Amino acid sequence: MKLVEAGLFTKPRVEKLNNKAFAYRFDKENLLQIKESFRTLEQLIQEYGVTESLVRNAIYRRKLKNYLTGICRKTFVKKCEFEEYMKRRKCQ
Repeated sequence: MKLVEAGLFTKPRVEKLNNKAFAYRFDKENLLQIKESFRTLEQLIQEYGVTESLVRNAIYRRKLKNYLTGICRKTFVKKCEFEEYMKRRKCQ
């Protein structure tokens, strides 16, 4: 639901299971697109072999955008933006 709040996901369909429980149904295509396009801090560290401080400093210096800022404490960065940042960083 935090991704919906951030505007990254479309609103889910809500199905009533019983008097007290609801199920949220998200669009599978949207989910796969988000999974392909975005990475968490842990995923960036694992995939690219970078340090946590490198990513956090880039966000602090506004070289990268954390798409969940103000919504929760989790870090969520676009994969293509991170790759561009790493290319620029190597050139300098």
